Amino acid sequence: MEKIVARLLCSAALFTPITAFAQSAASDFTNGTRYNLAHRVTGTIAPDPDGSGPLHHLAVRNTYDSEGRLVRVEAGALSSWQSETIAPVSWSGFAVQQVTDVSYDLLDRKVKESVSAAGTVYQVTQYSYDVVGRLQCTAVRMDPGSFGSLPASACTQSNPSNPIDRITKNLYDDAGQLVQVRKATATGVEQAYVTYSYTPNGKQEYVVDANGNKARLTWDEFDRQAQWQFPSATAPTGFNPSTPATAMSTAGAVNANDYEAYSYDANGNRTTARKRDVWQWTAACIGGRGDRFTSPSSVGEPSWHRNAIPATFADSGLGRDRRN
Repeated sequence: MEKIVARLLCSAALFTPITAFAQSAASDFTNGTRYNLAHRVTGTIAPDPDGSGPLHHLAVRNTYDSEGRLVRVEAGALSSWQSETIAPVSWSGFAVQQVTDVSYDLLDRKVKESVSAAGTVYQVTQYSYDVVGRLQCTAVRMDPGSFGSLPASACTQSNPSNPIDRITKNLYDDAGQLVQVRKATATGVEQAYVTYSYTPNGKQEYVVDANGNKARLTWDEFDRQAQWQFPSATAPTGFNPSTPATAMSTAGAVNANDYEAYSYDANGNRTTARKRDVWQWTAACIGGRGDRFTSPSSVGEPSWHRNAIPATFADSGLGRDRRN
């Protein structure tokens, strides 16, 4: 009877909830993270970098609004480690060096981010969205005199007579696919930074850079990337990037003989990768247990690089790989 009672007590002890506490005192190489009741990170504390030296614990304090949105990030240093029983809002000895404030619209989209120090705003980034909620423009405002009276749209220069703001604009097609990214928008040096086209299945096919060089991605019947074909060495003439359509039609040619190629097994694991210099990497896989790689090998690889190819791996029988 005594043995039965002892076993029952041991079993009950195993299932009794245990209270776990975070790091309560400073320790070398130990970081601390603090959370609120909604499991959001409210603070982080880094270890003291120089022990008894003049440097202190780097720390970050996050503030959320009633909707759970991150609205302020304060970065600075703590003169001493703060126990997990002290909420970051009540940290003592926290010297704030930089503050990032974030504003949102009624749809919870970030519309402005400002960075300040000692009460002075040094950087403002503004965001605007199109009618279906896609990010349309991102503007890094460069004139401190306009920080307090920004235009409603991030696509607009804050001072059209002196267009120094860094504005990036995204263009989309009717399917909602990003087809062009334009930089230095609303300035005399605006450029089509990159232009994309897509397959009927929505996979990226052609990519054109700001100089009109065109690359191509090809896909197999399962929409796995089969090749990456690189631009022709001949520079395009008459490249016109004014619209996604003209950028694509006037870009240079693709060199189908300059490519990387990939193949896959029946489970979709990549088994070969042929590089541009004809070096080919090959690997087999263990099926049924996470499809782990075994026996990597290479063809045409330079001798100085061969040490980078790992040894053969086999199944240990415990769900772990064993290196042979």
